[in-house]
Amino acid sequence: MNKNVMIKGLTALTILTSLGFAENMSDQPHSIAKAEKNIKEVTDATKAPYNSVVAFAGGTGVVVGKNTIVTNKHIAKSNDIFKNRVSAHHSSKGKGGGNYDVKDIVEYPGKEDLAIVHVHETSTEGLNFNKNVSYTKFADGAKMKDRISVIGYPKGAQTKYKMFESTGTINHINGTFMEFDAYAQPGNSGSPVLNSKNELVGILYAGSGKDESEKNFGVYFTPQLKEFIQNNIEK
Repeated sequence: MNKNVMIKGLTALTILTSLGFAENMSDQPHSIAKAEKNIKEVTDATKAPYNSVVAFAGGTGVVVGKNTIVTNKHIAKSNDIFKNRVSAHHSSKGKGGGNYDVKDIVEYPGKEDLAIVHVHETSTEGLNFNKNVSYTKFADGAKMKDRISVIGYPKGAQTKYKMFESTGTINHINGTFMEFDAYAQPGNSGSPVLNSKNELVGILYAGSGKDESEKNFGVYFTPQLKEFIQNNIEK
């Protein structure tokens, strides 16, 4: 991971992708909370919520509807390394859901690191995308101290794209910005942030600047962002 992180004041932020992007987030609040290292490998990802999680090159995404995945802009843009292909709920032991070519990308027009990725319905192996994944439902909202989980592919290539789940607590929400202490590493960009009901609160997009981040940041799904996503789910 690229450690050449821009620093302003006391805050440095690294986007959690294996490709080493970095940006400054000095205007966001500080937290003294350290990440809980409650992390486990998901060996069988054939059931919800795990079968809604997909692997990109250097990142993660989550399925929200027909042929429709939510991830970060920086992940969607960089995915051409693997010829614009995503892998549905790949895990070390469970049966994967196939590899799918990207059809198109719709970036959120605002500053939020959010993009919609549409995939072709049939995989390179002849599998049907929508029959091999589940759609994650949106949470009505979230608040500080809510328990959350983060599911994704930390250090994807290094771990042969094993899926991992970590748990933690929301420390701060301000508009579309969310801070939490669930453990994350490079490759977790785009990972779904789920509440205790496995409903989608937002997606992770960055960490505190270390490989094993002490605090992590997400795009919180406000009603406006949820409307954008829902309007771009393939009909």
